[in-house]
Amino acid sequence: MESYLITLLTRAQPSWLWRYGLTAFMILVTTLIWMSLREAAPSLLVLLYLPAIFLAALLFDKRSGLLATGLSVAAEAMLFAEPLFRLAVESADDLLVLIIFGLLGTAMTLVMDVLRNALRSLQQAKERLAASDQEKDLLLSEVHHRIRNDIQFIIAHLQLAKAQGGDLHEALDRATERIGILGKVYGRLRQQDGSRLVDAKLFLEQLVEDLRLMQAVRPVGLHARVEPADIDPGAALSLGIITNELITNALKYAFPDGRAGRIDVAFRRDGDDFVLTVQDNGVGLAGGAGSTAPQGSGLGSQIVRQLTEQFQGSLDVGEGNGGGLRTTVRLPVGELAPQDV
Repeated sequence: MESYLITLLTRAQPSWLWRYGLTAFMILVTTLIWMSLREAAPSLLVLLYLPAIFLAALLFDKRSGLLATGLSVAAEAMLFAEPLFRLAVESADDLLVLIIFGLLGTAMTLVMDVLRNALRSLQQAKERLAASDQEKDLLLSEVHHRIRNDIQFIIAHLQLAKAQGGDLHEALDRATERIGILGKVYGRLRQQDGSRLVDAKLFLEQLVEDLRLMQAVRPVGLHARVEPADIDPGAALSLGIITNELITNALKYAFPDGRAGRIDVAFRRDGDDFVLTVQDNGVGLAGGAGSTAPQGSGLGSQIVRQLTEQFQGSLDVGEGNGGGLRTTVRLPVGELAPQDV
C-alpha cells in the first residue's frame, strides 16, 4: 500500500487539459449525486464534495485540488444557498458554511501537496542512495581488480629478481618501495565525471618528498617540478615506479663516496606527450653519452624499459646540463589518460 501511494503521488502528471477536465467531471458527478439526494439531509450532503476534492488533489496536483474546491463552492452557492441557481448568497449562515467549506478544501489540497513533495523528495533521495551504492560497488570491484593486477606485477618483478640471482635484500627493498607507491596511488585516487583519477602533481611530489626523507642523511638534494595533470590510477602506478627507479638509480650511482649533489625531477605535458625528466649533477654516464638505458643493468633498468615500452613511450639517456646524467621518458597522453568506469 505504501509503495502504491508513493508511486501514485510521484508519477508523471497528464497534461493540464486532462487534469482539469477530469477534475470538472468529478465535481459534475458529485453535483448530480448531491441533487438526487438533497431532500434527505441537505446540510450534510455538502460534505459529498470533499472526496472529490481529495481525489483531485491526490490523483493530479495542487491546482487541480484548488480548482475542485472552487467549483464545489460555486455549485453549493447555486444549489444549496438561497437564492438558488445564483452565485449570490444572502444568508450569513450559508456564507459562513461556504467559507468554512472552502477553507477546508483548500487545507486538504495544501496538505496533499506537501505530502506529494515530501514523498517525491524521499523517492529522489532513495534513487540517489541506490545510485551511490551501485557506484561504490563498481569502485570497490575496480579497486579489487587493480590491487590483484598490481600484486601480480610486484610478484613478477620479484620472480625476475630471483631468476637473475640478485641480492635478496635489495629485491625486497625494491618490492617494499613499489608497494609504498601502490599505497600512494590509492591514497590519491578520486572520482570525477565517471572516471577514476590521480593527480600527478600531488602524487609525484609526495613520492619525491618521501624519497628525500628516506635518504635525508646523505648530502643529496631532491627537487620536483610537476605540472598538474589527471592520469589513470594504473598509469600513475607505472609512472611512480619509473620515477622511483630513476631516482634510486641516481642515488646509487651518481654520488659515490658520499659526495654531495642534486637530483631534479620534472613532469610536464609537451604536445601529445607527457615528459618525465630525472637529472642529476653526479659523475655522469659510466658508458658514455648516447646510452639508451639508465646507468646500471639490473632489475630497475629493465623495469624502466619495460614500463616505457608498455605505454608506447620512448626513453632517452644522456649527459645533463652542466654534467651528470639526464634521463627523459616520453609517454603518450592517451596512454595515461583516465579511463571511464
